[in-house]
Amino acid sequence: MKNLNQILLIKFKKQCLAHFYVLQANLRSSSNKTSGQFLSDWINTFLLEVIGEEKKMAPKDAANILKMGHPDILTIYKTSKSDNSSNKDYTVEEFDDFFSFQNYGTFEFKQKFIVIFDAHLISKMLANKLLKTLEAPQKNTTIFFLNPYKKTFLPTISSRAIVLTVNSTLNSLPNPTDKLYHQDNIIDWFESHMSSEPQSFSKDFIDAFLNFLRKKEGPFNVIDILKNNKSYQDPLISILLEWERRNASNYQQKDQFLEQVQWFQTAKTFHNPAWERFLGIIINYV
Repeated sequence: MKNLNQILLIKFKKQCLAHFYVLQANLRSSSNKTSGQFLSDWINTFLLEVIGEEKKMAPKDAANILKMGHPDILTIYKTSKSDNSSNKDYTVEEFDDFFSFQNYGTFEFKQKFIVIFDAHLISKMLANKLLKTLEAPQKNTTIFFLNPYKKTFLPTISSRAIVLTVNSTLNSLPNPTDKLYHQDNIIDWFESHMSSEPQSFSKDFIDAFLNFLRKKEGPFNVIDILKNNKSYQDPLISILLEWERRNASNYQQKDQFLEQVQWFQTAKTFHNPAWERFLGIIINYV
């Protein structure tokens, strides 16, 4: 019997995916993951398979593209965690990329994807603004709402969606980016660097970046702070370049990092969103 991931992949190949899905999780009591983590891993695994199918490449290469970002895939996270705002609703501004993404067709793939993490934080006001797009998104676009807390959406939202429940198995889904890069001891190095040059960043940013390195939270709190504090962006790149110069990592890892820095400069020139510029760089360090 095919699992849900396989079914959606077949629909993707046949170009018959629905335009709007809501994903929720049904976890075993023994699962060591939260519903949010499980759904995140599940959708990333699905997107890896889509990339692999479209570009005929190995999973590791597909994972690199997913980390770097692809113009046919948009992911939106509730990024700001300062002052407990991770529990606050999305703002309309946080969906600017969602609406602009509708203005152009597919770039390379046969289908475009929008993934909204923490969809339970979509307010009624924002939901009403999304209605038209959810009913009739841009051609060849599929939208996923990840709903870890099984929130009941407005009837006008629910009526437009196909709700899918993702069941956990005895073995948790693999994290698609695990073990692609080694971490070494960047945590101690970064702490030491910050103790000698604390003026480079705010305490909030330092704490956020260390929490990310320690795998206590994802990368998007860091990216949100970088987005709102542009003066932090180049110093962070300089620090990571210094780390790569000192670090005894292999040539391939250093070469990949430099390619991502080059992408950062290109994306900066074209005013790409902050998450596109930084995600491929900082995700190397987990």
